[in-house]
Amino acid sequence: MRKYLTLFTLLFILFALNGVRNVFSQVSPTPEVTTEVTPAETPTTSTTPTSASFDQAYQEYLDEIEKYKGAHQDYLFRKAQYQRFGTLKSRQDAQIATAAMLQTRDDVVVSYLSLVKTLLTESKGITDEKLQGLVIRADEEIGWWKDHKAAIPSAGTLKDLENDSAEARSRWAGVDPLVYEILAEIANGRVSDYMVRTNEFFARVKDMIVQIRSKEGEGQTFSSEKFDVLDRWVFETDNRIVRAKERKAEGEEAITLLKRRRTNALPAYNNVIVILGETQLYLKEANTFMKEIIREIKTAE
Repeated sequence: MRKYLTLFTLLFILFALNGVRNVFSQVSPTPEVTTEVTPAETPTTSTTPTSASFDQAYQEYLDEIEKYKGAHQDYLFRKAQYQRFGTLKSRQDAQIATAAMLQTRDDVVVSYLSLVKTLLTESKGITDEKLQGLVIRADEEIGWWKDHKAAIPSAGTLKDLENDSAEARSRWAGVDPLVYEILAEIANGRVSDYMVRTNEFFARVKDMIVQIRSKEGEGQTFSSEKFDVLDRWVFETDNRIVRAKERKAEGEEAITLLKRRRTNALPAYNNVIVILGETQLYLKEANTFMKEIIREIKTAE
C-alpha cells in the first residue's frame, strides 16, 4: 500500500499554529501598556508534504514570521523610547511602529490560514460538499484579516491601535476551532481514503481465492489444509475491517462534537486523532493479514 501525507503533516501544521499563537502572546498593543498581552501504509506514516503549492505557502508563512519579528523588535524599541522621553516625536514614532507591527501580525495569520487551506485542498478522502464548506469558511477568515490590516492605518491614536489589537485577538479565538476542525477533517479524509483502498485490495484478494477454488477440477488448486489457512486469514482480515469501520464512525461523531466548540478545541481534536489512530491500526493489521494471504498463495506446497 502507498504512503500518504499524515500525522507528521498535521503536527507540522500544529507547529505553525503555535507560531501564530506566539505572535499574539508577544505583543503589548500600545506603548502605553507595560504588561505583555497573552494568541496502504497508514495515514500516520511520517511523510512530509512535497507539493509545490504547499512549499510556496509554507515559505510565505516563514517569510511573514520573519517580517513580524523585525516589526516587533522595532515596536519594542519605539515603545521604550516613548516611555522614556514622552515627546511628541517619540509618540508618533511609537504609533507608526505599533501600526506596522499589527499589520505584519495580520499578515502572519493570513499566511497561516492560506497554508492550512492549501493542505486542505490537496487532501484526499474529503467529500466535495465538506471541502467546499471548509474552503469558504477559511476564505472568509482570510478576508476578515486582510480587511483588518487595511483598516489599521486609519487609526488616529495609540488607543485606536489598542482597540484594533484587541479586536484581532478576539477574532483569533474563533480561528483556533476552525483550524482544528480542518485538521480533523483532513485526518478523517485520509483515513477514509486508506479504508477505500483497503477494501478494494481485500475484494481483489477474495476474488483471487475464488478463482483458485474454481480450478479445483483442473488439478491446479491447493490442498484443503492450505485453503483452511487462507480462509482463516480472510476471516481475520474481515474482522479488522469491520472494527475499523466501527471506530471510524466513532471518529466522525467526535468530529461533530469538535465542530460545536467555540473555544479550547484542542482536547476535542486530540480525541478525534486518538480514535482515528485506532482506526488506522485496525486497517494496518488488515493489510498485514492480506500480505500473509498473498504470501501463502505464492508459496508452493
